[in-house]
Amino acid sequence: MSILKKIFGRSGQPDVDKLQAENNSKELRKALKYEQDAAVRASAASALGNIESDTKSKVQTLKSGLLKQSLEASIVRSEDMLADALLNDSNAAVRLEAVNQLGRLGQADQFVDLFVAALQQEEDAGVRKAILACLGKAADPRAIEALRELAANDSDESVREEAVRTLQQISGDSAAG
Repeated sequence: MSILKKIFGRSGQPDVDKLQAENNSKELRKALKYEQDAAVRASAASALGNIESDTKSKVQTLKSGLLKQSLEASIVRSEDMLADALLNDSNAAVRLEAVNQLGRLGQADQFVDLFVAALQQEEDAGVRKAILACLGKAADPRAIEALRELAANDSDESVREEAVRTLQQISGDSAAG
């Protein structure tokens, strides 16, 4: 069997379930760029988040050494690919999955700047609300100005309401007004 059929299966598209079962982060990162099918990209984002979440647990148990460095480098590459998907993928479902996985993978405040940048360009209300949920968990004051802008001017009422709640969560009632 050729290497391409092994990675992409018989249909020519990435076999995300198989790649996840094999813990193949490298090929999942490639699948995240598979332009022909947004469902494949969304599944790849989810699988990548699952694998890297497990990898982070393993890294925490390692004291030092090359294996730890290698695993940490893999996590960073995956986070970079998910960030790129959040900012640049044309499909809202893929961007939503990228937000969810970044929220799972990162420390509470690790992706605040990324999430603020994504909020400013995101057209899909569902993705904006997912970003707001991540920002609420982070409770980082760097997000306050973007949240105020969203609370005052977003085109979707539910996003405006969620932005107000997130503001309150981050800095108390005084920041929402």
